Amino acid sequence: MTLHFVALGLGLAIVNGCCRLPRGLVGRPIVDLASVDYRVVHAKALRPDVRALVETLRAHAEDWRVARDVAVARQ
Repeated sequence: MTLHFVALGLGLAIVNGCCRLPRGLVGRPIVDLASVDYRVVHAKALRPDVRALVETLRAHAEDWRVARDVAVARQ
């Protein structure tokens, strides 16, 4: 939602590095901010589809860092 507001010209936003920027917006990394921990919160008993999603999230938990590092290197 905040990216949409930026696209409308209503200001700026600080978002996670995994957010895809809409066409016309420019992202700048802020390297001095503290790192953020993410948690997966779920009920004790997981349905098979939810279990698969959690496993996929865990398997790719660091992928956004690679994309961010590539983007920073290109600037």
